Amino acid sequence: MKRVTLRDIAKKAGVSIATVSWAINNNKNVRIPLETRNRIQKIAQELGYKKNALASELVSGETKFIGFITDDVATTPFAGQIIQGAQDEAWKSGKILLIVNTDGKDTVEQAAFNMMEEYRVQGIIYSTWYHHPLSVPDYLLTVPSILVNCFDKKDICPSVVPDEFQGGYDATKLLINAGHKKIAFFNTTSPSPAKTDRLKGYRTALEESKIEFNNSLVFNVTPNQEGGYNFADSLIKSGATAVFCHNDRVAMGLYDALNKRISKSQKICRLLGSIIKK
Repeated sequence: MKRVTLRDIAKKAGVSIATVSWAINNNKNVRIPLETRNRIQKIAQELGYKKNALASELVSGETKFIGFITDDVATTPFAGQIIQGAQDEAWKSGKILLIVNTDGKDTVEQAAFNMMEEYRVQGIIYSTWYHHPLSVPDYLLTVPSILVNCFDKKDICPSVVPDEFQGGYDATKLLINAGHKKIAFFNTTSPSPAKTDRLKGYRTALEESKIEFNNSLVFNVTPNQEGGYNFADSLIKSGATAVFCHNDRVAMGLYDALNKRISKSQKICRLLGSIIKK
Protein backbone atom coordinates (compact mmCIF):
# COMPACT_ATOMS: atom_id res chain seq x y z
CA MET A 1 0.00 0.00 0.00
CA LYS A 2 1.20 3.52 -0.83
CA ARG A 3 2.06 5.65 2.17
CA VAL A 4 -0.27 8.64 2.54
CA THR A 5 1.58 11.96 2.30
CA LEU A 6 0.83 15.57 3.18
CA ARG A 7 0.47 16.20 -0.56
CA ASP A 8 -2.39 13.64 -0.73
CA ILE A 9 -4.22 15.36 2.12
CA ALA A 10 -3.63 18.82 0.65
CA LYS A 11 -5.00 17.73 -2.72
CA LYS A 12 -8.20 16.34 -1.21
CA ALA A 13 -8.66 19.27 1.17
CA GLY A 14 -7.92 21.88 -1.49
CA VAL A 15 -5.27 23.64 0.56
CA SER A 16 -1.49 24.02 0.49
CA ILE A 17 0.92 21.42 1.85
CA ALA A 18 2.15 23.97 4.39
CA THR A 19 -1.41 24.45 5.69
CA VAL A 20 -1.80 20.68 6.07
CA SER A 21 1.49 20.46 7.96
CA TRP A 22 0.46 23.23 10.34
CA ALA A 23 -2.93 21.63 10.95
CA ILE A 24 -1.60 18.08 11.39
CA ASN A 25 1.09 19.22 13.83
CA ASN A 26 -1.37 21.50 15.60
CA ASN A 27 0.94 24.47 15.21
CA LYS A 28 -0.33 27.18 17.57
CA ASN A 29 1.85 29.88 16.01
CA VAL A 30 -0.05 29.85 12.73
CA ARG A 31 -3.62 31.09 12.39
CA ILE A 32 -5.80 28.55 10.63
CA PRO A 33 -9.60 28.70 10.83
CA LEU A 34 -10.81 26.06 13.26
CA GLU A 35 -13.17 24.62 10.62
CA THR A 36 -10.26 24.21 8.18
CA ARG A 37 -8.03 22.67 10.84
CA ASN A 38 -10.70 20.13 11.85
CA ARG A 39 -11.48 19.29 8.22
CA ILE A 40 -7.83 18.62 7.41
CA GLN A 41 -7.39 16.44 10.48
CA LYS A 42 -10.54 14.49 9.59
CA ILE A 43 -9.31 13.89 6.03
CA ALA A 44 -5.92 12.75 7.37
CA GLN A 45 -7.67 10.25 9.60
CA GLU A 46 -9.87 8.97 6.78
CA LEU A 47 -6.86 8.46 4.49
CA GLY A 48 -4.94 6.66 7.24
CA TYR A 49 -2.14 9.20 7.46
CA LYS A 50 0.70 8.41 9.90
CA LYS A 51 3.04 11.08 11.15
CA ASN A 52 6.72 10.87 10.29
CA ALA A 53 7.92 10.98 13.90
CA LEU A 54 11.60 11.10 12.97
CA ALA A 55 11.09 14.07 10.65
CA SER A 56 9.10 15.92 13.32
CA GLU A 57 11.78 15.21 15.91
CA LEU A 58 14.55 16.43 13.61
CA VAL A 59 12.67 19.67 13.06
CA SER A 60 12.05 20.21 16.77
CA GLY A 61 15.53 19.01 17.76
CA GLU A 62 14.04 16.56 20.28
CA THR A 63 13.79 12.78 19.95
CA LYS A 64 12.22 9.97 21.94
CA PHE A 65 15.39 7.88 21.89
CA ILE A 66 17.63 6.93 24.82
CA GLY A 67 20.87 5.08 24.04
CA PHE A 68 21.95 1.95 25.90
CA ILE A 69 25.56 0.90 25.23
CA THR A 70 27.01 -2.19 26.91
CA ASP A 71 30.15 -4.28 26.56
CA ASP A 72 28.66 -7.69 27.31
CA VAL A 73 25.70 -7.29 29.66
CA ALA A 74 23.21 -8.54 27.05
CA THR A 75 24.66 -12.06 27.41
CA THR A 76 24.85 -12.25 31.20
CA PRO A 77 22.23 -13.74 33.58
CA PHE A 78 21.18 -10.44 35.16
CA ALA A 79 21.04 -8.61 31.81
CA GLY A 80 17.32 -9.13 31.38
CA GLN A 81 16.56 -7.28 34.60
CA ILE A 82 18.88 -4.37 33.76
CA ILE A 83 17.50 -3.92 30.25
CA GLN A 84 13.89 -4.56 31.32
CA GLY A 85 14.18 -1.98 34.10
CA ALA A 86 15.64 0.64 31.75
CA GLN A 87 13.02 -0.11 29.11
CA ASP A 88 10.13 0.09 31.59
CA GLU A 89 11.26 3.49 32.82
CA ALA A 90 11.77 4.71 29.25
CA TRP A 91 8.26 3.62 28.26
CA LYS A 92 6.77 5.45 31.26
CA SER A 93 8.12 8.67 29.76
CA GLY A 94 7.22 7.77 26.18
CA LYS A 95 10.83 7.01 25.23
CA ILE A 96 12.45 4.16 23.28
CA LEU A 97 15.77 2.43 24.03
CA LEU A 98 18.38 1.98 21.30
CA ILE A 99 20.43 -0.98 22.60
CA VAL A 100 23.90 -1.91 21.30
CA ASN A 101 26.04 -4.78 22.63
CA THR A 102 29.67 -4.02 21.68
CA ASP A 103 31.37 -7.25 22.87
CA GLY A 104 34.00 -4.97 24.38
CA LYS A 105 35.19 -3.68 20.97
CA ASP A 106 36.17 0.00 20.96
CA THR A 107 35.41 0.42 17.25
CA VAL A 108 31.88 -0.93 17.69
CA GLU A 109 31.37 1.26 20.75
CA GLN A 110 32.42 4.39 18.88
CA ALA A 111 30.23 3.48 15.90
CA ALA A 112 27.29 2.92 18.25
CA PHE A 113 27.73 6.35 19.78
CA ASN A 114 28.06 8.00 16.35
CA MET A 115 24.77 6.40 15.32
CA MET A 116 23.06 7.50 18.52
CA GLU A 117 24.41 11.01 18.07
CA GLU A 118 22.90 11.10 14.57
CA TYR A 119 19.55 10.12 16.08
CA ARG A 120 19.99 12.83 18.70
CA VAL A 121 19.39 10.59 21.70
CA GLN A 122 18.31 12.42 24.84
CA GLY A 123 20.88 10.56 26.90
CA ILE A 124 22.97 7.40 27.14
CA ILE A 125 23.05 4.53 29.63
CA TYR A 126 26.51 2.95 29.66
CA SER A 127 26.66 -0.49 31.28
CA THR A 128 29.35 -3.12 31.90
CA TRP A 129 29.01 -6.80 32.73
CA TYR A 130 30.90 -6.60 36.03
CA HIS A 131 31.18 -3.91 38.69
CA HIS A 132 34.44 -1.95 38.36
CA PRO A 133 35.88 1.57 38.07
CA LEU A 134 36.59 2.99 34.61
CA SER A 135 37.75 6.05 32.74
CA VAL A 136 34.64 7.49 31.12
CA PRO A 137 34.86 7.64 27.30
CA ASP A 138 35.11 11.26 26.14
CA TYR A 139 31.99 11.00 24.01
CA LEU A 140 29.83 10.32 27.08
CA LEU A 141 30.70 13.79 28.33
CA THR A 142 28.94 15.40 25.36
CA VAL A 143 25.46 14.08 26.25
CA PRO A 144 23.59 13.42 29.52
CA SER A 145 24.93 10.01 30.59
CA ILE A 146 24.66 7.54 33.47
CA LEU A 147 26.78 4.49 34.30
CA VAL A 148 25.31 1.13 35.33
CA ASN A 149 27.29 -1.60 37.14
CA CYS A 150 30.45 0.52 36.89
CA PHE A 151 31.61 3.89 38.20
CA ASP A 152 33.64 6.88 37.10
CA LYS A 153 37.15 7.19 38.56
CA LYS A 154 36.86 10.99 38.44
CA ASP A 155 33.26 11.04 39.71
CA ILE A 156 32.00 13.04 36.73
CA CYS A 157 29.11 10.78 35.66
CA PRO A 158 26.45 9.48 38.09
CA SER A 159 26.38 5.72 38.62
CA VAL A 160 23.98 2.95 39.59
CA VAL A 161 25.98 0.16 41.26
CA PRO A 162 25.25 -2.85 43.49
CA ASP A 163 25.83 -2.75 47.25
CA GLU A 164 28.52 -5.44 47.40
CA PHE A 165 28.92 -5.27 51.17
CA GLN A 166 25.22 -5.83 51.75
CA GLY A 167 25.22 -8.70 49.26
CA GLY A 168 27.98 -10.54 51.12
CA TYR A 169 26.35 -9.79 54.45
CA ASP A 170 22.86 -10.96 53.43
CA ALA A 171 24.12 -14.19 51.82
CA THR A 172 26.08 -15.11 54.94
CA LYS A 173 23.27 -14.13 57.29
CA LEU A 174 20.82 -16.27 55.34
CA LEU A 175 23.01 -19.35 55.81
CA ILE A 176 23.62 -18.57 59.48
CA ASN A 177 19.87 -18.27 60.08
CA ALA A 178 19.48 -21.69 58.43
CA GLY A 179 21.69 -23.15 61.18
CA HIS A 180 25.11 -23.21 59.51
CA LYS A 181 28.25 -22.13 61.34
CA LYS A 182 30.96 -23.38 59.01
CA ILE A 183 30.26 -21.34 55.88
CA ALA A 184 32.59 -21.20 52.88
CA PHE A 185 32.85 -18.27 50.51
CA PHE A 186 33.91 -18.72 46.87
CA ASN A 187 35.30 -15.25 46.20
CA THR A 188 36.76 -14.05 42.89
CA THR A 189 40.34 -13.64 41.71
CA SER A 190 39.41 -10.49 39.76
CA PRO A 191 40.29 -7.22 41.53
CA SER A 192 36.95 -5.46 41.99
CA PRO A 193 34.63 -3.90 44.59
CA ALA A 194 32.81 -7.26 44.69
CA LYS A 195 35.98 -9.08 45.79
CA THR A 196 36.74 -6.78 48.72
CA ASP A 197 33.32 -5.59 49.86
CA ARG A 198 31.53 -8.95 49.81
CA LEU A 199 34.32 -10.36 51.96
CA LYS A 200 33.77 -7.50 54.41
CA GLY A 201 30.04 -8.29 54.48
CA TYR A 202 30.81 -11.99 55.01
CA ARG A 203 33.13 -11.26 57.94
CA THR A 204 30.73 -8.76 59.52
CA ALA A 205 27.84 -11.26 59.46
CA LEU A 206 30.04 -13.91 61.09
CA GLU A 207 31.26 -11.47 63.73
CA GLU A 208 27.72 -10.38 64.64
CA SER A 209 26.77 -14.03 65.12
CA LYS A 210 29.84 -14.73 67.28
CA ILE A 211 31.30 -17.09 64.65
CA GLU A 212 35.07 -16.95 64.32
CA PHE A 213 36.35 -16.02 60.86
CA ASN A 214 38.37 -18.83 59.26
CA ASN A 215 40.48 -17.72 56.31
CA SER A 216 40.76 -21.33 55.07
CA LEU A 217 37.04 -21.22 54.22
CA VAL A 218 37.56 -18.37 51.73
CA PHE A 219 38.50 -19.62 48.25
CA ASN A 220 39.63 -17.23 45.53
CA VAL A 221 38.45 -18.79 42.25
CA THR A 222 38.22 -17.60 38.66
CA PRO A 223 34.74 -16.08 38.05
CA ASN A 224 33.53 -18.83 35.71
CA GLN A 225 32.26 -22.41 35.84
CA GLU A 226 35.78 -23.85 35.86
CA GLY A 227 36.51 -21.82 38.99
CA GLY A 228 33.69 -23.47 40.93
CA TYR A 229 34.30 -26.92 39.42
CA ASN A 230 38.03 -27.01 40.21
CA PHE A 231 37.62 -26.18 43.90
CA ALA A 232 34.97 -28.78 44.74
CA ASP A 233 37.47 -31.13 46.42
CA SER A 234 38.90 -28.26 48.46
CA LEU A 235 35.41 -27.38 49.65
CA ILE A 236 34.70 -30.96 50.70
CA LYS A 237 38.00 -31.19 52.60
CA SER A 238 37.26 -27.93 54.42
CA GLY A 239 34.29 -29.50 56.19
CA ALA A 240 32.03 -26.55 55.35
CA THR A 241 28.31 -27.24 55.58
CA ALA A 242 27.29 -24.31 53.37
CA VAL A 243 28.81 -22.08 50.70
CA PHE A 244 27.93 -18.98 48.72
CA CYS A 245 29.59 -18.13 45.42
CA HIS A 246 30.76 -15.03 43.58
CA ASN A 247 28.31 -15.51 40.70
CA ASP A 248 25.93 -18.00 39.10
CA ARG A 249 28.58 -19.45 36.81
CA VAL A 250 30.88 -20.32 39.71
CA ALA A 251 27.91 -21.82 41.57
CA MET A 252 26.92 -23.96 38.55
CA GLY A 253 30.48 -25.24 38.14
CA LEU A 254 30.60 -26.19 41.81
CA TYR A 255 27.16 -27.78 41.58
CA ASP A 256 28.22 -29.92 38.60
CA ALA A 257 31.37 -31.11 40.38
CA LEU A 258 29.55 -31.99 43.60
CA ASN A 259 26.77 -33.69 41.67
CA LYS A 260 29.30 -35.95 39.89
CA ARG A 261 30.94 -36.87 43.19
CA ILE A 262 27.58 -37.70 44.76
CA SER A 263 26.65 -39.83 41.76
CA LYS A 264 30.00 -41.61 41.97
CA SER A 265 29.51 -42.25 45.70
CA GLN A 266 26.06 -43.69 45.05
CA LYS A 267 27.47 -46.07 42.43
CA ILE A 268 30.17 -47.22 44.86
CA CYS A 269 27.56 -47.81 47.57
CA ARG A 270 25.42 -49.86 45.18
CA LEU A 271 28.48 -51.88 44.13
CA LEU A 272 29.50 -52.54 47.75
CA GLY A 273 25.93 -53.54 48.54
CA SER A 274 25.89 -56.14 45.76
CA ILE A 275 29.27 -57.53 46.87
CA ILE A 276 28.09 -57.86 50.46
CA LYS A 277 24.97 -59.70 49.35
CA LYS A 278 27.04 -62.12 47.34
